[in-house]
Amino acid sequence: MEKATARGFGVRLHVGQFADVGGAQLAAAVGACSVDHLEHVGPDGVRALAAAGVRAVLLPVASFTLAQPPPDIRALREAGVRLVVASDANPGTAPTESLPLALAMAVRSYGLTVAEAVLGATREAAASLGLADTGMLAPGRRADLVAWDLPHEAALAQPHGVSRARLVLLEGEAIWGGL
Repeated sequence: MEKATARGFGVRLHVGQFADVGGAQLAAAVGACSVDHLEHVGPDGVRALAAAGVRAVLLPVASFTLAQPPPDIRALREAGVRLVVASDANPGTAPTESLPLALAMAVRSYGLTVAEAVLGATREAAASLGLADTGMLAPGRRADLVAWDLPHEAALAQPHGVSRARLVLLEGEAIWGGL
């Protein structure tokens, strides 16, 4: 981790997926950008993450697939830990690439608000990767976005089983679809 940091790489750790072995404290000590999972991280770990400004990447599909309890969202919120939502797409523990499904599960299973889930998948996700020019719509930022055919923003957290995306822009250029 020290060598990665010295070479300019961001450090991201899988922490507390199956047991609390001090991974959150280690992540905080080495200045990690984020930690993934957190199903089994206690109060000391949460405090360490908050003090170091390490973002928590929530992976609700993985905890669902493995029948694990969600992380202690209340403790993370109260400590001021920034929340990221991701799909954790992998065949063993999260067999989907569907970010809308992960958003829906973050709202229903983890108790996030729709706003927390959407910001977690956009602004906070970009920040966890050190992408200062992405993650939100604002002048001077990259125009990477998806236009959805949905009645309101809360519908983003409703898994539809099919993509409701209608247009995808990358740096302001349409790469898929068209309105």
